[in-house]
Amino acid sequence: PLSLDTAGTALVIGTTESWEAGKVLTSDAAVDNGASRNIVIGSPIGAQATVLPTTFTWANLAQAHKDALNKSPYSVPVVTDTLGINRLGYLRGSRVDEIKPATPTAMFRPRDSILGDIVNSGLVYMGRPSTAIAGTDYNTFFNTNKTRRPVIFVNANDGMLHAFYDSDGKEAFAYIPGFVASALNKIPDQDYAHFSINDATPAVAEAYVGSEWRSVLVSGVGAGGQGLYALDV
Repeated sequence: PLSLDTAGTALVIGTTESWEAGKVLTSDAAVDNGASRNIVIGSPIGAQATVLPTTFTWANLAQAHKDALNKSPYSVPVVTDTLGINRLGYLRGSRVDEIKPATPTAMFRPRDSILGDIVNSGLVYMGRPSTAIAGTDYNTFFNTNKTRRPVIFVNANDGMLHAFYDSDGKEAFAYIPGFVASALNKIPDQDYAHFSINDATPAVAEAYVGSEWRSVLVSGVGAGGQGLYALDV
């Protein structure tokens, strides 16, 4: 389990497992093949000013992201196929197209867990807002959010920033930076070899945005590429 020290400022990692995120996520996704997961993908490269982030569903996906998922990852020259919607389902947690004893000729590689590997990203805990900031506006923000449900943020090489509730390990949401979309088609492939896609430690702090206080997460993707994103969390 994770807890705060007596001063309430440092994270303490216990010695007995209360939950394991990959097990919880895999179990929850099995109920509906990941359809109910709250996953958002950022805008395509070069379209941040014109295309808004969307839910990571085929119907709502930007065309540039659909095109990226419809590319066969290791073909030379590049081949466009019609498997993008299947790849998206796999990334959401569907195991329908995974190779299994019952379906040995299925199109995608098998997984023990639908959670991508976490290599270099540290865990970031977000509970109540900081107590180190003063001011009337901030006090209002603090009092509104001091009992919010704590979450743990971590980046994984399934391309996603994951937010897990600290009480039970269930996923609150996941976010895919739009600028890593071109790599997503490699993840389900039978010829997949591990590579970094989203592998940096995020940071969370309170910030005055526009005319109000918010809690903001900022992160890069580490060895996965060049780019930064910020989320109002």
